[in-house]
Amino acid sequence: MKLSKLAWINSEEIIHRIQNHPFNQDLMNGTLTRDKFIYYIEQDVVYLNDFARCLALLASKAPLKNVRKFLKYADDVFHNEQEVVHQFYHKKFKTPVTGKITQATLSYTAFLFKHCTNDSFEIGLAAILPCFWVYQKIGVYIAKHSVKNNGYARWIETYSSDDFKETVNEVIALFDDLAEKTSEGVKQKMLTVFHTGVCLEWHFWNDAYNQVSFDTI
Repeated sequence: MKLSKLAWINSEEIIHRIQNHPFNQDLMNGTLTRDKFIYYIEQDVVYLNDFARCLALLASKAPLKNVRKFLKYADDVFHNEQEVVHQFYHKKFKTPVTGKITQATLSYTAFLFKHCTNDSFEIGLAAILPCFWVYQKIGVYIAKHSVKNNGYARWIETYSSDDFKETVNEVIALFDDLAEKTSEGVKQKMLTVFHTGVCLEWHFWNDAYNQVSFDTI
């Protein structure tokens, strides 16, 4: 069994909870309130700034043939997701940013920097893979079941697109290729880090939906 399949199976319960989270169900039905969505977008801007930096960090550790791909991934995150999706919705809804940050946003970005800075390329890759893979699967699921004329169609199209799927498949293939060449100890750590990343994905959506802030007790 490929390591990516095992990683997915190990985290499937959490992924199912993400799929059925009120945020994604409401988004799919077009009933998600604007304030919740914009708060999520605000957190995502913070997160993706650091996610792009972590992809650049991984590019410096990547096998030579993969360096350009990871730099391209970082560039795509910044331009395609931030400039297209995020600015689009801020202009559309004309909603001011709050300046707040959730506990999950802080935890997730710290987790990424820790593994992409201090650990091997294999472990760093395991840390960033959930963001790619889970979003693609959730995007496809929502696109398949979305109501017509959904006000969040631009977001749905971004994460269910063939271009995004191609990128995700590239990252998964690299994950499996590296897993075949590394030790059992590294494989186990890749699985553990992947699962933690999936758990942080759930917390990210949950904190945004409930509009929590790290300085709120």
